[in-house]
Amino acid sequence: MKNDHFRRKLADANQVDVRDVRDAGMADINRMRNDIIHHRGLATKANTGRCEIFRWLHLASQSTP
Repeated sequence: MKNDHFRRKLADANQVDVRDVRDAGMADINRMRNDIIHHRGLATKANTGRCEIFRWLHLASQSTP
C-alpha cells in the first residue's frame, strides 16, 4: 500500500510496531482513493460513506471536478 512508507516512518519515529500505527485520516484518504479509482469518482456508501474525519464529501457525488 502507498501508506506503508509513511506508516513505517511514523512507527520508527515513535519506536512502536508498524501495526500499532493507525490514523483515521489516512484510512479516510484510502477509502476516497478507492472510490476515485474503482467507482469513476463517485463516492460510495461502502467506502467514502465510512469516513471518520473527512465527512464533507457527499455520497454519490462527483469527487472530481
